Amino acid sequence: ELKFQFVQDIRFFESLTALDKYISQIGTTYKITKSVKLGGDLRYFLNKEDDQTISQNWRYNLDFKANFKLIKKVKLNYRLRFQTNHEELFGFVYKGSRSNLRNKIALSYKISKMHLPYLSAEFFRAIVNYRKPYFNKIRWLLGDKVLLNKNELNVSLGYERELNSDYPFHYFFGRLYYTFQLKK
Repeated sequence: ELKFQFVQDIRFFESLTALDKYISQIGTTYKITKSVKLGGDLRYFLNKEDDQTISQNWRYNLDFKANFKLIKKVKLNYRLRFQTNHEELFGFVYKGSRSNLRNKIALSYKISKMHLPYLSAEFFRAIVNYRKPYFNKIRWLLGDKVLLNKNELNVSLGYERELNSDYPFHYFFGRLYYTFQLKK
């Protein structure tokens, strides 16, 4: 089974008063078995930099996903993602690329046909030329996927922390995603 998707995403910061990123993404997922999938995405995003300039960046990622039913209502999901960001790829000054290998593991518990709360941890491993790969970030999420017929509301709280830094950057954030499916 082959699926295509398009995602439009707007991200804010400063208590929802300032635009951080504007994202357009297309991708595909191929279901190999009931519990194994492969996927890939191409993302274009406008990013507001610290100096208040806007950069136009591209990112691609390749995914391997697997899910396992542990007990009746508990699932374990794993995703391995290789991603590369290209900053100002088609701009006047190409700023280079950065790659990460992202390992995400999540536990979900099906409360009802409608609610699927989850807890996930994601470890980012930076891949930099002329340096051994190293873990540079961890992200935790606690949320609930609310299934509304073919649509989905995903609400979560997260914590992200930089690793291997003398003065690690860290913050809490909230996420709200609404996914709808157009009829075929």
